[in-house]
Amino acid sequence: MIPQRLLLSCVSEDRPAFHARVESLVGSARRLGGSLARSPVVVNMVESADRAFVQRMEALNAEVRVVPRMTTGGVAHVNKLRMLEVQAREDFDVLLAVDCDVAVAEDPASRVSGDAISVVPADKDPFTDDQWRQIFDGLALKPWERSIRAITTGRPMYPYFNSGVIGVPRTLCADLLAAWTQAVKDLDGLWRRQPDIIPRAKRFYTDQIALAVALSRGLPCTVISSELNFPTHVALHDSMVQGLRPALLHYHSEVDDEGFLFRPRCPVAELAADRVNRSHAQALELSYQGMRARPDDSQLHRTFSRLMAMVPAAARSMIR
Repeated sequence: MIPQRLLLSCVSEDRPAFHARVESLVGSARRLGGSLARSPVVVNMVESADRAFVQRMEALNAEVRVVPRMTTGGVAHVNKLRMLEVQAREDFDVLLAVDCDVAVAEDPASRVSGDAISVVPADKDPFTDDQWRQIFDGLALKPWERSIRAITTGRPMYPYFNSGVIGVPRTLCADLLAAWTQAVKDLDGLWRRQPDIIPRAKRFYTDQIALAVALSRGLPCTVISSELNFPTHVALHDSMVQGLRPALLHYHSEVDDEGFLFRPRCPVAELAADRVNRSHAQALELSYQGMRARPDDSQLHRTFSRLMAMVPAAARSMIR
């Protein structure tokens, strides 16, 4: 069997805090990602790309692509759909589309499907049954079955997935781009027609709801192990993670100013996080004395506020 060729891609704002996340992602992929050490990497920069950052990416043999900001649906996260604009390339078999707040701990190639879109269940279900029913009715969807389980609770939920890591066969990139874009537009129309379906703050999840809607409309998909998108920022249900070996760590804001991951909330990910940190320390010639516990919520909030201050005003308005 010929190993499938991956293309790693992410989307980033052109700001120092985001540069650091992307450098950590690409650096960890090159050092610890096995087949990703030689895979093509495409970094999609929204609107602009700092010259020094581009040079650092080129040193890691990563391609930087400047893309227009997407305003479809009024949420900043839809910019991640730019990663799917690779259908004309012939140098990969499966696109590994990831958020930039992800670190690679080992080779993910064996964990993605070459025939269907690979998705990982979301951490939790953000909506009530009544809210889901209104979404189904508002989009004229046949009600879904509770066919997957939330990783934080182990409870059954509708097929709702985390969009932070997705594996997409090259032959399905264009189809997913079209279906996902349409689903975002449909949801935006629904929010406008019925603004009280869900609180405005929860529209933060629009891109993930739209992904679930797009897949439900007939695209082939397969639910895969959380090893491909392992959250370090929340406690996880033991039955959902026992025996797993995380390959990609989704750390969100739980990283210090030097780029070291804080100790994961779930012990299953500790070895992988430590491996990432040791590699990071060696590459940047930093002192590393072992993982530290996450700071309290007020400190994390201050860190997030600093990150938000670096995001353009237009993007901040969409995030909120």
